[in-house]
Amino acid sequence: MRWFGVSYVLTVVGLLVALGASHPVSAHEDISTREMVIDPPVRVTLRPDGGERVDGDLLRYDTATLTVQPRDGDALKVPWASIRAARALWIFERTLDHDDARGWFEAAVLLFAYPDQRNEGERALTRALRADPSLEPLAEAVRAGEVVAWPDPHAEPVDADAHEDAETDQEQSPATADAEGRHANVVPQNVGELQAQFWGDLSPELMSSSVEELKQEAQQAQQEMGLQLRLYEDDNFLVYTDLPAKEAKNWTGLLDDMYERLIETFDLPKGKNIFRGKCLIYILRDQSDYYRLCAVALKFNAMGSAGVCQSRGDGYAVVAFYRQPNTLDFAHVLVHEAVHAFVHRYRSHPFIPSWVNEGLAEHIAHKLVQNRGFGQSNFASNEHDARRWLRHYGSMRGMFNARPIAGWQYPVAGQLCGFMIAQSPKRYKAFIDALKDGKPWSVALVEDYGITPERLAEAFGESIDVRDLRP
Repeated sequence: MRWFGVSYVLTVVGLLVALGASHPVSAHEDISTREMVIDPPVRVTLRPDGGERVDGDLLRYDTATLTVQPRDGDALKVPWASIRAARALWIFERTLDHDDARGWFEAAVLLFAYPDQRNEGERALTRALRADPSLEPLAEAVRAGEVVAWPDPHAEPVDADAHEDAETDQEQSPATADAEGRHANVVPQNVGELQAQFWGDLSPELMSSSVEELKQEAQQAQQEMGLQLRLYEDDNFLVYTDLPAKEAKNWTGLLDDMYERLIETFDLPKGKNIFRGKCLIYILRDQSDYYRLCAVALKFNAMGSAGVCQSRGDGYAVVAFYRQPNTLDFAHVLVHEAVHAFVHRYRSHPFIPSWVNEGLAEHIAHKLVQNRGFGQSNFASNEHDARRWLRHYGSMRGMFNARPIAGWQYPVAGQLCGFMIAQSPKRYKAFIDALKDGKPWSVALVEDYGITPERLAEAFGESIDVRDLRP
């Protein structure tokens, strides 16, 4: 059995359940969570929400849903929250190895979220501690009801008393890996030492030389891979792809729409190029070529991801994807990751909080994919499920301070971003500007947007019919 770390890129390990009814799934699952492939499949019988029985083979699961293949028909995606805690533990007992400390720890976090759990969560914690006794401090936090992520072995210790100050510096670390080389967290990649001189208005000479430098980098990557890519260049993007010309032009058009939407959101002059040179984008037809390109050009193990944005300290922004079979999902990921590149270059170099960064990326991707007629992707915000989740807990479970946010918080952050912009585009821009000027998010929210975190959570909750929502 294998866990796959995955991202939006974006992205992150979701540790809690998503609420909602079972529904057919496509070949590619939600990339905001880690996924476990069950090989060979395990025979299961489930009754989601106490309703009709689902009898079939358990093929895989992530931290939000289980994928079951019935004897007849399409595979079904069954939310963990729709089955009882005892049944969830039964599944873990048949799919996790006894010495899988991480698997049992994350199972415990999920089980403790169940309202009907009695001692199932504690039983999972006991197994995690048997495999790794050093987890005891984290186990105590889980018992206390905290949302605890699997520890990043490369992360610097964080002083809890200095947490508020640290939020202004919260540059996300590159993807970290456990002992088997699998991703623990995949977030927007910040690479290289910061060189502040490459932000702001750059000279025409530097812009021109930067474009040539990026083209040389892309050419070298192709030579090392033995792959020929076609270049589609416009005012803001260098798109290298092996897709057919008609499709490639469709995706470059979507990128241009995204850029215009962000230029309008942040009230920038029409036609302004905020990138150093241009944004370098790779779109590969085959997943295996995407993995190879990330290894060659980005020096990044992309296994399990669908796309990644690399934000470099020298001011460059590089984004890579593979063309997923599901067009809606690919469109969403394409825009989401490209938004990260824009945010990296906007105004100045400070890295903004995860809930703001991912929320804006989700909001813009959701709107553009719908507006261009693609419809609703599997990765897009699901307002109904988000409301049910928030009602279940009565809070956003510390999303404002999460670094990075969990998978289930993506649709929440996206809807919250849309709510803030709808209330006042001008104040939202002032809030982002303040973050980019180095203010802590909690100070910028009050001073520049004009609301406290508590009142924002409450007002947002009221807008989606979730009363008394807490941060």
